[in-house]
Amino acid sequence: MRNLGGESMKEYDVIVIGAGTGLGIAFKAQASKLKVALIDKGSVGGTCVNVGCVPSKILIYHADRITDIEEAKKLGIDAKVKRINFRAIMDRMKATIDESRTWMENEIANSKGLDFYNEEARFVDAYTLKVGKETMKGRKIFIAAGRPCPHTACQRSK
Repeated sequence: MRNLGGESMKEYDVIVIGAGTGLGIAFKAQASKLKVALIDKGSVGGTCVNVGCVPSKILIYHADRITDIEEAKKLGIDAKVKRINFRAIMDRMKATIDESRTWMENEIANSKGLDFYNEEARFVDAYTLKVGKETMKGRKIFIAAGRPCPHTACQRSK
């Protein structure tokens, strides 16, 4: 299909903006043999994986273990926290996030019928987006973009 400027336009059954919760929509559509575009200008996994739910729960897990040790006295156990290696905790958290993100990136790369665009998307017409230098049309477009991430960890270097 050609757009008004004469350049070719890609066509998709489903376009998903946002590779956080939008991943589920994209993979389900792809598994249904639909042609899918997945668009996200940030890091795959969105806020939850990169700076929200996952890192928070990892840090809370460590804090809970410290609390368990400190409260062991109530059970007749004499235990003490001698030292907390915060750098090791942060390294574990970062490694877990990187592992999750890498897994998602590999799944996207190996998914037939799913094109990933690490770009910003904007509507230029009904059911039509400009994504980087590409123009694309989708029968269905899902906006699962969440919110912009204010943290520099979201801006992963390529």
